[in-house]
Amino acid sequence: MLCWNSLCEHENLPDAEYCEECGATLALHDRYYAIRVLGEGGFGKVFLAEDSYGRRYAVKRTHEHRKELSNEAAILELLKNEGRGGVPKEEELVSEAGDMFLVMELIEGHPLHRSDSDEEVSSQNAHEFLREMLSILEVLEKENVVHGDIKPENIIITRDHHYSLIDFGSALDLEHTRLPLKWCEYTEGYAPVEQRLMNPTLSSDIYALGSTVIELLIGDTPYDIRQGSNDSDLLIEERLLGVGVSAAFVRILMKMVAENQLHRYHSAKEIEGDLDSLGSRGKKGRAHKKHANAW
Repeated sequence: MLCWNSLCEHENLPDAEYCEECGATLALHDRYYAIRVLGEGGFGKVFLAEDSYGRRYAVKRTHEHRKELSNEAAILELLKNEGRGGVPKEEELVSEAGDMFLVMELIEGHPLHRSDSDEEVSSQNAHEFLREMLSILEVLEKENVVHGDIKPENIIITRDHHYSLIDFGSALDLEHTRLPLKWCEYTEGYAPVEQRLMNPTLSSDIYALGSTVIELLIGDTPYDIRQGSNDSDLLIEERLLGVGVSAAFVRILMKMVAENQLHRYHSAKEIEGDLDSLGSRGKKGRAHKKHANAW
């Protein structure tokens, strides 16, 4: 059992009530116990936690980025009102001993970029994945929220074989957020030009999602390919066609990752309309070897 204190984090015996190292209580808010670290990002660490009834949660802790964590909590609360899956539910925001903690629903599964399955990434399952992720984007768009960091590591394949979007640490409520945009983080390779210039829009998430699909199909993001070729978009199209993606689906993906946002899709519904017009999901194509077990 870990100490919640950001200056300690001593691993204690399972039945301990107080930290053997610093003396702090091990029960956050008299309720949550830290089991292990799940991950670490720019704003703090995320822990697997349990309450006294054995219910499990994800808890994000920060010491310096309290305003940003409060913003993330507010966005998750806003999205919780939609009552749809695909986004972790916010439980509560807790301040204790100089640290701030965001308690969230634990999304159990594994990140999209890591799998024990030998199933290949194909045009058909990419199509199905895109459909499900677009339904999540619709929820965000309805509330005028930009996630800001869509990438394989932030998409969880759940135990019931659905997808959830996690880590809203870079998210913005475009209607109400008053935080300076300079604090926003992004991941190079998935962020479009306007986001790198600190002016994200709803279509920035569309670019990131399109980049994710393309990377899973051919092994590189459009950003990576565009750095090394004058005819980069043609090369991206050729590589997608080469793994069995239909020409119509290629056009949809390329419009999602248009560098000029004026030429990009502006909403998830717009993409869904074009997917509907495909009629069929196309033949399966073999994935780039690097990602043969990424799905």
